[in-house]
Amino acid sequence: MRLPLRPLGLSLCGLIAAATVLSSCASSTALQRARVADELRDFDLAVAEYTEALRQSPSNREVEVALDRAKTRGSDAHHLRGRKLFADGRHQDAALELQIAVELNPSNSEAVRALRVARAAIRAELSAPREGPTDLEALL
Repeated sequence: MRLPLRPLGLSLCGLIAAATVLSSCASSTALQRARVADELRDFDLAVAEYTEALRQSPSNREVEVALDRAKTRGSDAHHLRGRKLFADGRHQDAALELQIAVELNPSNSEAVRALRVARAAIRAELSAPREGPTDLEALL
């Protein structure tokens, strides 16, 4: 059963134009949110919003460049947090931050190296003998 579009004053061209405008508004909304997050230095949110904007407008070179920039800045921020956490002896938290840094920017060689160091520190902590009985030995 076909419903007539004319009685509502709509044409196929009008519907296509409206869908295009709505799609454009959705991607511009994601782009606006991404820009705000970028200005607030919330790079994780900026990456998510730029990714959404790029998904909606895959040929938008401006969004692609902004996404790459947000990933690089986010990687740098996570790398810095990871280094601070490592210096505080919080090796597992540091490894998490450094892993995010590497995922955002795999070419960040400093973050890659720092992640290796953090993982080595975690392995050393786990393999170090503990004083006194282990939890299992204490139960027996």
